[in-house]
Amino acid sequence: MLLTRGDTRHEATTAWVEEVENTDTHQDVVLIAGDPAHPASRRVRLTDAWASASYHLDEDDDPDAFLISFTDITIDK
Repeated sequence: MLLTRGDTRHEATTAWVEEVENTDTHQDVVLIAGDPAHPASRRVRLTDAWASASYHLDEDDDPDAFLISFTDITIDK
């Protein structure tokens, strides 16, 4: 899954990408589409995930993109 960050940066996301940017550190991740406090917001659960911010050959093309690899995905509706 390739994610590109917008202009607004959340410090927790930056810290997580830096912490798990290797294949030795895996975590379960929940991505929330919408308001996290709203029970109807869709949740995407990634099992055994890790991130890579340096996967591309030319980071000048998209320096704010990062890749999340995972073993399983579940979408809560």
